[in-house]
Amino acid sequence: EPIEISNLTLDEDIYWKPVKVRQEETDLVPLEEAISINDTATRRKLMLESLYDNPSKYIDVLMEARRNDDIETVHYASTTISKIQRDFQLEIQRLSVEVENNPDDIALLDQYIETIQQYIDCDILEDYLLNRQRLLFNEALLRRTNRAGIDKEVLIKKINNNIALGDYQAAFDDCSLLQELWPEDEQVWIETVRVCVESRDFQKLHEVIKIIDGLSIQWNNTNRKLIQEWKEKRQQ
Repeated sequence: EPIEISNLTLDEDIYWKPVKVRQEETDLVPLEEAISINDTATRRKLMLESLYDNPSKYIDVLMEARRNDDIETVHYASTTISKIQRDFQLEIQRLSVEVENNPDDIALLDQYIETIQQYIDCDILEDYLLNRQRLLFNEALLRRTNRAGIDKEVLIKKINNNIALGDYQAAFDDCSLLQELWPEDEQVWIETVRVCVESRDFQKLHEVIKIIDGLSIQWNNTNRKLIQEWKEKRQQ
């Protein structure tokens, strides 16, 4: 028999059940609106309908829903977040095994890296779990460099990850490598300035700005304004 969504409670974990009947042309109410509806039964129904599509699209709203006054709304948001988290973990584990079994497959390694980054960026991880994924991400990026050579975008990812981990020396080391290989690339110097700012190393920032002044870098408007702001702050 088709599942009647209006007869379900959130305790039945509909997320794990197959959708037997669904009208593809149905207009879904945005999840943000569904959560704000005062009528409890209507809110639950609309939440379930909205989440059929792709719950991972609504992580920020689900995080907010965990603070809802309705206990079943909180329960469903929490269990859905847990399911998303478990799906990420299983996919990362699967890819990890495949990467080990196919060490020369760079495309597969890139997929592994991208999945870890998506997990980090989805904002459902905190403290220890987030730190553990960042360490795993760092290992995967280092493996990418060792297997396929130095890549600018990979190094930039590694720099930003090390900033988040608080390993500023490693971030500075990678910035130095970027500067050697791409000395007049504006993004290289923006990342270097970012490390200086995040680490609060204003002496290093002073040195970097001085180096930048002696280079012929073609800045876009946004980066030119950013560098100018830091030049002015350096003079204050």
